Amino acid sequence: MDWAALQSGATDNPLRDPFCSRAFLAAAERVFASDPQLGWQARHLCLSDAEGMVAALLPKYIRTHSFGDFSRDWGWPDAWERSGLPYYPKLVSGMPFTPSPGPRLLVRSGLPREEWAPLLIAAAVAETEHLGASNWQCLFADEPDAKALTEAGLLMRRGVQFHWRNRDYRSFDNFLAGFTAEKRKKLKRERRAIAESGLQIETLHGDQISAELWQDIHRQYRNTFARYGNYPAFPLEFFLEVGAAHGQQLVVFLARENDRIMASASEEVVSERRAGGDAEHDAPGGALGGEGADPVGPRVDRALIVPRGLGERDQHKRLDPDPDLEAGRHAVPEAHVRRHVDVGRERGRRERADGVVRAFADGVERAAAR
Repeated sequence: MDWAALQSGATDNPLRDPFCSRAFLAAAERVFASDPQLGWQARHLCLSDAEGMVAALLPKYIRTHSFGDFSRDWGWPDAWERSGLPYYPKLVSGMPFTPSPGPRLLVRSGLPREEWAPLLIAAAVAETEHLGASNWQCLFADEPDAKALTEAGLLMRRGVQFHWRNRDYRSFDNFLAGFTAEKRKKLKRERRAIAESGLQIETLHGDQISAELWQDIHRQYRNTFARYGNYPAFPLEFFLEVGAAHGQQLVVFLARENDRIMASASEEVVSERRAGGDAEHDAPGGALGGEGADPVGPRVDRALIVPRGLGERDQHKRLDPDPDLEAGRHAVPEAHVRRHVDVGRERGRRERADGVVRAFADGVERAAAR
């Protein structure tokens, strides 16, 4: 199938989201095939037109746990089990280990999205019932997809992400002009510390990185996950494959001290004004930035993220990003939870099913309140 012919609802251009690309998903699925304990079994939903051509696609996975999907549904398994219902397996439409908002309901160019997107949703709900899964979660859907999911009657759980947006800043000083005096002083002090440290900042694209350099970056990726007690799911081969396939869309920043790489950060350019990525570093408690020395100015059109100190988690929130209340939305068909029981047979089982729905609704309200 021509994966590039699929489109999101946000644009009439071919699909550009790197995390929804065939290259990214295929590389990830090869990792999952070799390590079933990661719990990502691909079961993508594909709809064909009258000529047998792919008309619409919904990436989807069978999950036996919630590690790596960022669903934040830790309390849901207990609610299901207290009602006498199994929570796993569940179905997830989301990018593995990547909480980046983006398209999920993909429709081929030239076809009416308003017809095919609802068909994808209806088919996903029907398959959830057919497989006996507890629910289907459509995670981090972009605005057009979230609208379609809401119109289909699915429950929406909202989360918060912080996104930095380039508002056509002419220079770094122009960016700082919108800050308070105290914030400006802190950022300038941090930038001076980087300059005085002797670190050299280097920017490379995925197709410019050697296998040897990827080994250094992957080592930092593993060390960072281990530092926070997490499991680094992707092996070196994944980085090599995705780096070559994404090419100019993948941007990697390196902080060097002499010949040693002290820190690295990767960004995927999703659009001209949005990017997503992660930072890794070797310094045990270092506060040196590692995401590029001056991303504002000559590189404005590449939507790069402003540098942040790597030693402080959430430090990037000081850089005045926008809290995006729409980004982390999850969709669960409420009716499917109710269909786990025959409401006409046993009132007690009906009350337990209603309890599951109420528990989910309470979770929605708490998430929205945060």
